[in-house]
Amino acid sequence: MTPNEIAQTLTQLTACCSAPEWTGQNVVSLRTTKAFRAIELLVKLKAAEIYATIESDNLQRRLDREESKDSIPEGTQINLQVPQNLNSLAIVEDVEGLLAIHGAITREPTAYIILPSNGIPILHLKDDSLEKLPQDFRNYHQTVELWNLLASKCHHFDASGENILFFGIRRLEIRPIAGIKDLKSQMNVAEIKGFCLSSDNEEIRNDIFVAELSELLKDISPSIAFRTLLRQNSKFARRLKEGLAIYLSTKTPVKLLEEARSSSLSLYEKIEKLVTGLELKSLAIPAAILLGVKDVEKGLGFTPINNILLGSTALFATTMVLVHISQLAMIEALKSSVERCQRDFSDRGLDTKNPDLEVSFETLIKRLSVAKKGSWIVVTLSFFPVIAIWISMNYAKPSTPKTTKITFEKLYSNNINY
Repeated sequence: MTPNEIAQTLTQLTACCSAPEWTGQNVVSLRTTKAFRAIELLVKLKAAEIYATIESDNLQRRLDREESKDSIPEGTQINLQVPQNLNSLAIVEDVEGLLAIHGAITREPTAYIILPSNGIPILHLKDDSLEKLPQDFRNYHQTVELWNLLASKCHHFDASGENILFFGIRRLEIRPIAGIKDLKSQMNVAEIKGFCLSSDNEEIRNDIFVAELSELLKDISPSIAFRTLLRQNSKFARRLKEGLAIYLSTKTPVKLLEEARSSSLSLYEKIEKLVTGLELKSLAIPAAILLGVKDVEKGLGFTPINNILLGSTALFATTMVLVHISQLAMIEALKSSVERCQRDFSDRGLDTKNPDLEVSFETLIKRLSVAKKGSWIVVTLSFFPVIAIWISMNYAKPSTPKTTKITFEKLYSNNINY
């Protein structure tokens, strides 16, 4: 039987009986108010796994033999054992009975029938409109939506226990436990869901969602965490909106431009330190040439003093090569930082064609290009002292020692003076 046929059969049965009385989780007691052919209806329900027992042994035997033409007299008590299966059909008295079914908080039943003690049966199929349902059942469906939303946003889902975990500022564990009292508050699940599923600033919204959830449920045990969220769902929805508004207020174009200028200034200072170092190193080159050439023994080849000067200038050149390699790595790192800064501000909505921003970052790129060329020039010139000393010690004309010419007249005049 289809759920619709089952609902119609139950409607016909309850129409000839007193108000249903639930005597257990899945047992409903009915008492006929007039004689009618109830066995025919009970046989149909048996095919849907709704089993009936009648207080009269004679009537029970007729039911077992499926003698559907026989009538049941007025005042006969009938007990129905109803199914409560989320995958096929669940028959419940109220939303509390629905919540008592294992797994009902994490997923909706495929179909369920509400069999209240004062009213006709109500059938609801999955994906049907909720307009005809009582308010507490509407809240139930929003509860399932909220749980599924948490499960889609969590960092870990424990399928065995159906627990969900969030990791962020603190570890947060939530279990699917809720009661009828938790569904009485106003439900703003649609607002929370709309906040999370918006594609605008999706990553930021996810961070705000986890942070606000962790703050709301901090120091709360996993068994009552979901119940607390249900009772304070309006507060949670408001805090999500406030968190996004605060974030956006700090990310206005003016704020972003100020942040971009600050970032460019910080990078500019690092580049200036690099350029200043190059300037100081370039000043050391002529000093090394002058000192080396001044003290070299010209044209005498590899003398001890020449070996010391040649080794010192070679060590100076080697050091400059190592410094050059380090500076090239620093220049590339700074260039990557500048490009990453540009991409970051572009992703956050700031137009990279903004005149102030474009000039700032283009200037940084040009300064890095000049610094790279300057580093190559400095490392090249650092070999000049080696070359100058090599030429001087091997090819320069040896210097003659200074002598003083003394004439006989000058020597004779000096003796007379004595």
